[in-house]
Amino acid sequence: MKDILAAGDDATVFEFMNSPAPFALIGASSFTAETCVVAPSILIDDLELAPVEEELPKLPVVPAPELVR
Repeated sequence: MKDILAAGDDATVFEFMNSPAPFALIGASSFTAETCVVAPSILIDDLELAPVEEELPKLPVVPAPELVR
């Protein structure tokens, strides 16, 4: 993200359960915390996006259900 041109006077709320899952795998932590992020809407001049470099997991293939009439 480059230059922020403007910020709104509104507030957008994003609530989620924060879990340090990668650290829980090594026994470092096993708790979750309710987390809330509040941010205004923004207008930016330039945004750089990059494709995901890791391969996404393949979904299981199951046969289509039979249609009964």
